[in-house]
Amino acid sequence: MPVGEEHKLGDHDELLLRQVIEIWIQEGRPASRAFQPNSNDEGQLSSDRNSMVTPRQAFETYLASGRNSGGVWAVSVGEYVAASVDAYADPLPENSAHALVDYSPHTEKDWRKLSKQFRAHAERRGRLYPAEAAA
Repeated sequence: MPVGEEHKLGDHDELLLRQVIEIWIQEGRPASRAFQPNSNDEGQLSSDRNSMVTPRQAFETYLASGRNSGGVWAVSVGEYVAASVDAYADPLPENSAHALVDYSPHTEKDWRKLSKQFRAHAERRGRLYPAEAAA
């Protein structure tokens, strides 16, 4: 995984798109768990760069790979950087827009705190795809 200065994302306005599985969506809101690496992720959270792919494209590509998603939310590079979490380009053969958000310099206890901050940013922005259901 290319976590190095040459791969660091520098556009603080760029949104990093995050797929949120349905069990992590409650009352239309993503759980903070969706913005925290899993124990097998080596402290790195997968995302997609909105400078390279739309939320719809990211969602459809994710589903086409056989995975499930309840929707796409986003956190900006700048919001991550403000919390001392860096993001890196990590293009994959099947997904050139892939990026990593690197939690590894922080403790797992801090990951929980950070994920709550990032969920709040994503929630303020709202679900980007699919559109919110009409009430």
